[in-house]
Amino acid sequence: MISFADPFAHVPLPPSRADRYADLVRQLAQGVNVHRLACVAAGLEPEDHDIALWSLLESLRLPDGPSDDGAGIKGPTLAEVLCRGIWAEAANGGGRG
Repeated sequence: MISFADPFAHVPLPPSRADRYADLVRQLAQGVNVHRLACVAAGLEPEDHDIALWSLLESLRLPDGPSDDGAGIKGPTLAEVLCRGIWAEAANGGGRG
């Protein structure tokens, strides 16, 4: 049997649409959390719009594979993912993102 090496194996594939979406969600959640932590560290009293923004981290859930069949997303909240450090692990080459 003849085997041919893939001539494009060294060429990185462009990120898929889902990967780009996941990366944007990660960046948004991390940005909101950085804002929250900076306000807390500075001792600032959060305004209503801050609380509304920060509460989204607790209410927005990520899809969790095939169990999310359209009947409702059952995955972790953005806050849970941030607390577990899943995105930080993925950025450092470990875990899943």
